Amino acid sequence: MVTLQFERALADYTRCEQADGMSIESRYRIGMAHYLMRKYDDAIRAFADSLAIAPQDDDMYILRMSTGWYFRSFVLKKRMRHKKR
Repeated sequence: MVTLQFERALADYTRCEQADGMSIESRYRIGMAHYLMRKYDDAIRAFADSLAIAPQDDDMYILRMSTGWYFRSFVLKKRMRHKKR
């Protein structure tokens, strides 16, 4: 995502997740790609998935990051709805 090619990053992360299985990190990266493309509903789902599997994964740093971005996605989604009115 450093190159700002979010669609390509999303495709890469999705392929990796399909090959290696779902993890907090994969859901976090997929969520970030959606977030940076302003697809907040998809970002919220991915971040929620990472939180849902947290007991199976002990990577607390990524868990904390997912929680923060999960709530930021909700806030921006709400702001965008108000701007459309």
